[in-house]
Amino acid sequence: AAPDLARFRPWLYGGLLLVVLQIALGAWTAANYAAVACTDLPTCQGQWWPEGMDFRHGFDVAQHVGPNYLGGQLTADGRVAIHVTHRLGAMIVLAYFTVLLALMWRRRGDSGLDSSIQLVAVVLAAQIALGLANVILHIPLSIAVAHNAMGAGLLLSVIHLIWRHHLLLRTQTTSATHTTTIKREVTA
Repeated sequence: AAPDLARFRPWLYGGLLLVVLQIALGAWTAANYAAVACTDLPTCQGQWWPEGMDFRHGFDVAQHVGPNYLGGQLTADGRVAIHVTHRLGAMIVLAYFTVLLALMWRRRGDSGLDSSIQLVAVVLAAQIALGLANVILHIPLSIAVAHNAMGAGLLLSVIHLIWRHHLLLRTQTTSATHTTTIKREVTA
């Protein structure tokens, strides 16, 4: 199973990068009060791609923080751009991990990765559900906090899967080396 699973290593690290970027987008969404910019699903303000989204101002990392901590300084169109980008990021992460985890599950054999793959899948599903609940229920504090915590949980579950995958490959490589050494000793 190890050689077949070994090819997933770069894809796991790619998934880790996507999760980190999505967490950063979530932090940017919260820091700029953009969570309330789109209050409907599956559209945003009744449109699939809202007109006038202001990505330049929405993602200006050098913006001036005023006395109200941007509560009224960032334009609504900037907030919509941030929110829509966070939604798109969530869809990309969901699609990426749906494919990656399905492929790993099909090739897992007796690798022992079952629980780690399932953990990422469950945490990802919970994170998506909490994100949707935030929009549907208009961001109640408990769900917003749970969404933040679950983002950290998703990051940790992906790191755990990478660690277990690494241990599996290292164990099987060590086993193969040990077997080769024994065969050499027996035939010598």
